[in-house]
Amino acid sequence: MRGGSAGTPDSAATRLNYTYLLIIQMKPMPSDDGESDINDDQFLSAINADLEQAKKQTDNKLLIALAAIVSILFLTERLSDKNSWLEGLAVVACIGAIGYTIYSVVRRSSAITAKYGLICPVCKHMPRAHMILSAATTHGCEKCGARLLIQHSHHSP
Repeated sequence: MRGGSAGTPDSAATRLNYTYLLIIQMKPMPSDDGESDINDDQFLSAINADLEQAKKQTDNKLLIALAAIVSILFLTERLSDKNSWLEGLAVVACIGAIGYTIYSVVRRSSAITAKYGLICPVCKHMPRAHMILSAATTHGCEKCGARLLIQHSHHSP
């Protein structure tokens, strides 16, 4: 129902409020939570860059491995009769490639955690890959709450 009276949804006040909300959504709101953005902190930026590089390298390795497996399967299917052992070998290779990728992510995350001193000095807990930036931001162990001995010397000046 469209109309211009004060009680309808299309009133001037409603349109003004709607326009105001659109303008607010377009402007970046200042952070009032006291936390800095990752890009504002060189230490967090260095950790984030290391995590992104590790993720990119792992993704590339997985992509290459899966492309090689698919191309070998395609070629063997074209050149010879279907062999069930070859298909089984391809399934094992795919599972192996995915398993290696998971292992690689854990290994690289552990190296990044150790590099920046994010291992808890009390309980020796290492944050998982998705919690590394959180641990670096809070400077605390997610398991026991102890203060981390973060090494800021690894980031660029």
